[in-house]
Amino acid sequence: MSSQLATNLTGRYVEIEVLPLSFEEYLSGQSLTENLNTTEIFNNYLFSAFPYLLQTSSYDEKIDYLRGIYNSILLNDIVTRLGKPNPTIIERIVRTLLSSTGSLISTNKIRNTLVSQNVSISHNTLENYLTTLTDSLLFYSVPRFDVKGRALLQRLEKYYPVDLGLRHLLLPDHKEDIGHILENMVYLELRRRYSQVYVGNLDKYEVDFVVVTDLGHYAYYQVSETTLAPETLERELRPLEAIKKINSLNIY
Repeated sequence: MSSQLATNLTGRYVEIEVLPLSFEEYLSGQSLTENLNTTEIFNNYLFSAFPYLLQTSSYDEKIDYLRGIYNSILLNDIVTRLGKPNPTIIERIVRTLLSSTGSLISTNKIRNTLVSQNVSISHNTLENYLTTLTDSLLFYSVPRFDVKGRALLQRLEKYYPVDLGLRHLLLPDHKEDIGHILENMVYLELRRRYSQVYVGNLDKYEVDFVVVTDLGHYAYYQVSETTLAPETLERELRPLEAIKKINSLNIY
């Protein structure tokens, strides 16, 4: 687990975060095994980006592999760290985070969702579970960033799973939201490129992502399945235009 690594290791070390495959990497690997067009490969990529799954087209085998990874993280990382947690409650929390991918959420909202499912859990215990889920790198917690004040906001954040395959494993009947799925994919790609990735907030507008570049510049990203409809393009550009009015720096 990420936080325990620094505690357990002595001396000098470099921690390198390794994510599932980028689409470029996946495309390169897929082209070696199957004669598929780019759209088919992209759909496979959205299912899961773990390298092993390039070797199989079997849905059942993919699910079995994802279940093995999930159970390994659950048992070896999460349960070990928490001592004697309730696995059922942990899975309820995981399912809640997966169903809320791309949506702003708070600890209180998660707790209220669990209470509505007759799950009793204290606020402190829930926060401990959430921290453990992010320390295990099963999820990323993305805080909000005040674009105007250039400061992190304390309330509300978004959670993104490290791989979209977790949704297929634990929410097989969940209605797919392609917008949030693409948002998850873009977040992971930005995570590969930048160490600081946030959800932007500017008055009444939300910016999908704000990153701080290596040169200390701010870059802003909007994610949409398509902008062919004029009203969609206008909606997606509106937050960026608002940033332009208050920002003397270039918008990327």
